[in-house]
Amino acid sequence: MRLKPVASQLLRSTGMFEFADRCRGGIDSLTSYRSRRRFRQSHPGFALPPADLAYDAYGSANPEAYRQHGLDHARFIAGLIRKHHPGARVIAEWGCGPMRVLRYMPALFPDGEIIGLDYNPQTIAWCEREFPTIRFLLNQLSPPLPLRDGEADVIYNISVFTHLSEPLHHAYVADLVRCLAPGGILISTFQGDRYRDKLAAAERARYDQGRIVVRDRVTEGKRGFSAFHSPAFVRGLFRDLEILEHTHDDTGWFDQDFWVAKRPG
Repeated sequence: MRLKPVASQLLRSTGMFEFADRCRGGIDSLTSYRSRRRFRQSHPGFALPPADLAYDAYGSANPEAYRQHGLDHARFIAGLIRKHHPGARVIAEWGCGPMRVLRYMPALFPDGEIIGLDYNPQTIAWCEREFPTIRFLLNQLSPPLPLRDGEADVIYNISVFTHLSEPLHHAYVADLVRCLAPGGILISTFQGDRYRDKLAAAERARYDQGRIVVRDRVTEGKRGFSAFHSPAFVRGLFRDLEILEHTHDDTGWFDQDFWVAKRPG
């Protein structure tokens, strides 16, 4: 459930946003219990994350959406990788969460090294237990990431910048460039023009000026901390990179923009 701007602002201003979100998470866990039980019975070999980890990362513990949307996104991102860096070998997801997308990457890139990074220690612990052949790294809210200089050919992130403040946008872009090999690519999603009409009037004015819009007053990094990005802002953010593509996924359910940028060299 996505709150309207007025309701969202009211909850933020009263300090009740995170409490309300925890309540929604509890309700979601209860209402999805039967569907999750049926899913486990029909998919006995499929590692389904705990409901609380799924809700924290995706806003829903619905198992079929988790499975199908993850597969759709994995295929879409794999297409971008093959298009812009067909020789990529080391592929990392920054903000892998409980494996909605990354779980499919070993099959899509059988000769590659797959790395998952996340700042939630409970999520990393679950990932390491369920996917022992993938390398997982725990990062902090702020950079640097625990990757060596130039280690990754590709780093992708889905709805990570959307939960960070403006200073962390700039800090992380600099660190992601450090982690990429020369010629490596960064694939990132942002809440762009498809969200413009969902912004309040003052937010929309800021957006139209090419500035970032941030809804804060909640813990940074959590879903309730929400950032919106005009194309002008993203181009400025990536000013030291070569922008290769600005697109959307082709599944029709994900509203964020995908940007593909290349580290020079």
